[in-house]
Amino acid sequence: MFRSIAVAVVCLLAATFSPAVAASRPAIDASLDRVAADTAVLRDPTGHWTLDDVRKHSDRFQHRGTLPIDVRASVFAPSVLWFRLHPRSNDNQLWYVRLRYQVDRAGLYYVRADGTVDSIPFGMLVPVARRPVPSSEVLAPVPAGALHDGTLYLRIVTPDERFATFDLRPASWLLVHEAGSEGERLLALAATIGMVVALGLVGLILGVIFRDPIFLWYAGTMLALAIYEFTAPGLAWRFLWPALSLSYTPLVYLTYVVYLALVVAFSRVLLRLPETAPAMWRVLRIAYAIVFVSAAVVTVWPNLAERLDILSLLDPFASGLFLGAVLLSGFAVWRRQRDLLSATYCLAFGGGMIGMMIAAAGRHGLIHETLGTVAAAGIGAAWQAIFLGAALAERALASSQKVDILKSERDDLEAVALRDALTGVWNRRAFETRLADEWQRSVRSEVNLALVLFDVDHFKAYNDAYGHQQGDTTLAAVARCLGLAIRRPYDLLARYGGEEFVLLLPGCGLEDAKRIAESARAAVHAAEIPHPTAESGVVTVSVGVGGRIPGKVDDPAKLVAVADRALYAAKRLGRDRVVVA
Repeated sequence: MFRSIAVAVVCLLAATFSPAVAASRPAIDASLDRVAADTAVLRDPTGHWTLDDVRKHSDRFQHRGTLPIDVRASVFAPSVLWFRLHPRSNDNQLWYVRLRYQVDRAGLYYVRADGTVDSIPFGMLVPVARRPVPSSEVLAPVPAGALHDGTLYLRIVTPDERFATFDLRPASWLLVHEAGSEGERLLALAATIGMVVALGLVGLILGVIFRDPIFLWYAGTMLALAIYEFTAPGLAWRFLWPALSLSYTPLVYLTYVVYLALVVAFSRVLLRLPETAPAMWRVLRIAYAIVFVSAAVVTVWPNLAERLDILSLLDPFASGLFLGAVLLSGFAVWRRQRDLLSATYCLAFGGGMIGMMIAAAGRHGLIHETLGTVAAAGIGAAWQAIFLGAALAERALASSQKVDILKSERDDLEAVALRDALTGVWNRRAFETRLADEWQRSVRSEVNLALVLFDVDHFKAYNDAYGHQQGDTTLAAVARCLGLAIRRPYDLLARYGGEEFVLLLPGCGLEDAKRIAESARAAVHAAEIPHPTAESGVVTVSVGVGGRIPGKVDDPAKLVAVADRALYAAKRLGRDRVVVA
């Protein structure tokens, strides 16, 4: 049933994402044709050039083309690129320069015809609250005068040259984008993150209730996934920390490696990998180490990866390798155990990691980046959260069934431990436990409690005449006769010791107890079990009845003593009779 619900939720999620995936770019983008911008680019070889330095080297500018331009950047330093623009337009609306999320620092400089300069700092390290345009996009407004005269210079500082790109967008596009495509993207992300967080909270609650760490690992994994999904599209800068100055690439990779670390820990606990698949457990840890090193290289030394010509492949390769290790781990456990848990695990991470790889491939230029590639990560995250929840449900069900089996076995063992092996009735331990409980209930509720003691008459002589084996058979027969006198399910008959039996009668007064005791005595006599040394010629029992009397019988031990005195009185009076204390 849970899997059917999961499939239905996935279909609903796909319907939620479909507007964002299928939506074309706003029609207003056609207005880009109304602006022309002659663009040239120059690399800052030191990383510290000012605008004056750039203008002194204006002869080194080259028309914008494929990067890098002319001078290789330092392996251990971010690239600093200067762009020179001459935008011209008769459009009266405001225009914006838009950058990628991966640009940490940027500056827009407007040199008027009279030589004066206006500067606008922006980029991911500029808090959203202090940006010239408080949007999820990285934007800076183009001064109106720059569309008619003067020159624009754009300085971009980025650890990855592939993201040193920009475009010009009009205010009308921003209005449509904020209300349209970004709204759809926010809706899709809200659906994904809300679902992931909700499932994580469910896991947290179940972990607290059942005290099972696997649910807590699941909750932590889902929380880390939600944070990553909100950080990767750059929305966290706007909605979570608008007043903080945080670099994009290190933070995204930090949330990513934390999430994958929790995936490793969760997989270890869920599938018991060190025991069920030790070889794949080692492979999974190695794959995670490769992802960690890859993230460190891309974050700290991106130009080194670019120099080795592996930058565009490093992230997708490491993620793909980790995906393969995760899936192979689940498959190895499935091959060994053939259980639904490992199959659901493979299904969960298969869809989730494929979505992340598509998004990573789009982000790194291996495939054309579209709204579909961006949404793939969210769809994969939701898929993963749902089916990991299904895997947990399977584990919880299996654990519940195991608990039920263990409880049943425990009850059976307790029943055996509390039963008299010879007669099949309860033993003395069971009687004493029940007597203590019923006594407390009787005192608390002020209800009657009666106790009846039975002793088989002349049983030693019977054993001497027939032997102990026949004596055991007779005791079992006597127990069956006494059991016939029990009419209520909560009455308890137990073997008290040797040839003595005890009957506990909750909620029963002395008169009713005497009647029940007399019925039991008569049942034994009527069985006509031969006893050659007895006066009657058959096996009989003597019976003593006692009851709880406030002020006189005020503890369980006294109740037993009172019934015992009545029993001995019955023996003195000639046996085969009932005496009430």
